[in-house]
Amino acid sequence: MQFLWKTPNTLPSARTVGRIVDAKAALAQKQIGRVLKDKEDTTLYTDETRKYRKSIQTYIIADEDQTSYMLALREMFNKSGSNILETFKEIIGDVRVHCYQKDRSNEMDIGYQILADIRDTMSDRASSEKNFNRLLSAYREEVLPKIIDEWQQLETGEKRPCTKINNFFCGLHLLVSMVDSC
Repeated sequence: MQFLWKTPNTLPSARTVGRIVDAKAALAQKQIGRVLKDKEDTTLYTDETRKYRKSIQTYIIADEDQTSYMLALREMFNKSGSNILETFKEIIGDVRVHCYQKDRSNEMDIGYQILADIRDTMSDRASSEKNFNRLLSAYREEVLPKIIDEWQQLETGEKRPCTKINNFFCGLHLLVSMVDSC
């Protein structure tokens, strides 16, 4: 096997390749945490596609400047709204673990902050995505009291704008659109 007109005398072991992949994923999650911690009013794009008998789910966040950040591309065992949410929780948990930074003033978690800053979702019209949006809103309402100071003192009318997520649905598949634009 030749690589850049050279024949290597040894190749990395499967274990070494695995460690490189793990390190790459950790660095990507850390970068996501650092970049997104200061972003507000973000949009979460989700989409699922089937390739080679596997379901792949994408999670992308875009900021107000329309800069997109790939949170994750994960294989899904089923396309239920609860499975999509559980996978999203794992993703923001991974960001939290790799960033493990807390704001000393209010113990704010970066993963939770990413969740709290989501104002809109964009997905296809699949029933699983609609269910995911409903479950995401409920989960977000559960998390907000943990990161917003004096949440309990707010009136219901004051809490409502904080908890609201706008859901938008697209007829085009996000992955197909991304491939065409690249």
